[in-house]
Amino acid sequence: MIACTEQHQLMIDLSGLEPFRFQEAVIVIEPWDRGVQWSSRMDGRLETFEALPDPGLPFALLARERGAAAWLARIPAAFVPPVLAYEERHQTNAFPLLWFLSRSDRARDLFASQPGLVWLILESAREADWPTDRVLALFGEKRAKIVHVCIQGQKFTLKTLSKIQSARWGRHEFELLKALPALPQAAALNHLRVLDFRLLEFLVHFPRLIGSRLLTPYQADWPWARFSELVGDTLLVATNLGIRNIFERIGACGSVQDLAQLHNRLVVRLNQVELEQAPLVEYPPPPVPGTADIIPITDSKSLALEGRIQHHCVGSYHRAILGARYYVYRVMRPERATLGLRLGRYPGRNSTIHIEQLKLGHNQPPAPDTLECVNDWLESHREK
Repeated sequence: MIACTEQHQLMIDLSGLEPFRFQEAVIVIEPWDRGVQWSSRMDGRLETFEALPDPGLPFALLARERGAAAWLARIPAAFVPPVLAYEERHQTNAFPLLWFLSRSDRARDLFASQPGLVWLILESAREADWPTDRVLALFGEKRAKIVHVCIQGQKFTLKTLSKIQSARWGRHEFELLKALPALPQAAALNHLRVLDFRLLEFLVHFPRLIGSRLLTPYQADWPWARFSELVGDTLLVATNLGIRNIFERIGACGSVQDLAQLHNRLVVRLNQVELEQAPLVEYPPPPVPGTADIIPITDSKSLALEGRIQHHCVGSYHRAILGARYYVYRVMRPERATLGLRLGRYPGRNSTIHIEQLKLGHNQPPAPDTLECVNDWLESHREK
């Protein structure tokens, strides 16, 4: 039950509801003009919470409840839509935000102009358990100092934050932002026309590509799946070939198409080396028995030949196969394809096998029927 008192306190009665299992469970939230704050009464035990603790109630839920109307009406109308948008964008409940907004002019001013910086302050405060007075003081600092205090950002970091385009800024994104200032040449990110968390996460893993020619044309419609697959495969092939300057060569590509051409040249070279120069190596027995249409590849020469025939880099999985982390099969029907199984082994648990990739020639995706046939084959052996 949700209702308001004559003093406009919001009362939320959860008594007897699962999973609380309290005979009495009541949450009381003070109105805006007295400073939004919540307390709980659980079977006679009263506890009042300051600032950062969250009662676990979405503001969006209460904004729709008739019983909360009198409490909601005490909040200045201009703040309600931005607070709702904040809660949705940051995937967090808004009560810590309301605690500060209802008490601080500086917090309200910063929220009106830079809600993202308010979120950055509250996430940093929650993580480091800052005292309330420190948080209140930080709302009044210059924006560059806020970024420095929260994520050790430099002067360029504030501009970088303003460039990031994303509908979601949650906990994972906060962790990415903390990694941002330490990236080498991070200031070069400000030269990109578009920056989003997808690209930022990629660069956290591959910082040597920051400022590269490859990423200059990056746009929101970037063919991300193809791009990330090409980068991963190219690095894997380069490792097998012993190429040391692969990041420089990837970064010198002017487009995803150029990257694909580099990848294809290295694949041809790898398959040629494996076929003509490398010794024949027998692989361990396949983890799943083959059929007439799904044939295990049991030696290094056959693996290289598969890569040459299908025009892809399956030969780069040679070491993973020897390490019992991977296995490759030649699929003959309903389409000619190459199947890669990822093998996992964990102490005290059964091994796991899952399809990591199923590709036609030139890394093209298979038809649904082909994937269904391979799934049926794998599931039939899991049941045995």
